Amino acid sequence: MKFKKTLLSLILCTCVAGANAGNLYGYDKYLNYHYGQGRITENAKADDTIYAKYQAYNLFFAIVDSNKELFATLLHNLESNLCLGSVDLYIPNKSSTLGKTSDTLDVGATLFTAYALIEASEQFSVPEYKDKAEKIIKCIKTKFAVNNEVLGELIVSSVDKNQNFTVKPSDFPLFVVQRLSAHDGELKKQLHNSYVAIVKGAGDGFVADELQFNADGNLLIKKNTIGAADALKFYLFLNISSKADANFRLLKPLYDNMEKSLNKDLKAPLEYNFFDRVEKGEGTIAYTAALLPDAKGKIKDYLRTELNSYVFKQKDFYAHTLALFSLGYDKHLFSLAPNGKIILNK
Repeated sequence: MKFKKTLLSLILCTCVAGANAGNLYGYDKYLNYHYGQGRITENAKADDTIYAKYQAYNLFFAIVDSNKELFATLLHNLESNLCLGSVDLYIPNKSSTLGKTSDTLDVGATLFTAYALIEASEQFSVPEYKDKAEKIIKCIKTKFAVNNEVLGELIVSSVDKNQNFTVKPSDFPLFVVQRLSAHDGELKKQLHNSYVAIVKGAGDGFVADELQFNADGNLLIKKNTIGAADALKFYLFLNISSKADANFRLLKPLYDNMEKSLNKDLKAPLEYNFFDRVEKGEGTIAYTAALLPDAKGKIKDYLRTELNSYVFKQKDFYAHTLALFSLGYDKHLFSLAPNGKIILNK
C-alpha cells in the first residue's frame, strides 16, 4: 500500500533538509522502514514481533498526519493481531510473533489506544471510535486497578496473585492521562494515584524504567532497578504535555537531575542505578529526542541540530519513534491542550 507524503512527513522532511541536505528524515521514511501489512515492526517483515505500544504510538502519528486510512488500518491490525479480534472487548497483549501472542497484557498500549480512539473520533468524525474507547476504559478500571491501603486505588502495569504490583512510568504519558481523566472521573482518581506511586519511587531526580511495590505499598529497590531507555519516554511525554495541570507540577521535579546533567555538559546519563545511586554511560540519539522539548536556549539549539542532522536507519526503531514525537512538537506541527487534546497546527 502506497502512502502519499502528508503533512507530518512533508514538514519534517523540509525542516531536516534545511539543516542537512539529503537527510530524508520524516514519517514517510519511518513507514518505509517499519510499516508492512498494516503493522509497525522493526524490519517490516511478516515474522517480526509486533509490539502493542508501537502500534498505539502510530495511531497518534496517523492523527497528526491527518491520515484517516492509515489509522483505520493500524487499528484493524492491532485488534486482529494483539486483541484477539476486538479492541472493545480485549486489552492488547504486549506482543505477537507469527500469530502467537504473549501472555502479558500491556496497560501502556491500552491507555494510549483509548486516548487515540477518543482523538480520532473527533479528528476523523468517526463516532464508533469513541464507543470503543469507552469500552476499553471500563476494561482498564477492572483489569488493571489495585486497591492498596497506602496508595489507594490505582492503575498498575501488572499485579500478581499476592497483590504485589509494578508501575512503569512510561505507561502513563501525562497528555494521555489528562485526556482520559477529563473523560472519566473515576479513572482520573486512579491515574492520579498511579502518579503518586511514581513520585514515591523516584530517586535523586530520576525515574525508573519499572517500579516494584509489595502488597503493603512499600517500594522495593533491587540491584537491577534502573532508569534507562524506557524511562526516556516518560520524560519525553511529560515535556510535550501541557503544563497547565497539577499532575505536571507533581511530576516535573522527577526530571531535575536529567536536566542538571544536560545543562552541565550537554550529556545525559545512559543509565541511573537506583540501588547503587550511580550514573553510567552517555545517552544516545534517543536521549537527544527525549530531552529536546524541554531544553532552553543554546542547549535546545544544540540538541535540535543533533537530532535534525542524524540520519536514521532501520536499526534505530526506538529512537526514530521518539524523534517523531519530539520533532513534530518542536516544529509546532502539533501541540497538546491542557485536557490532552491534540491541536494540529496547519
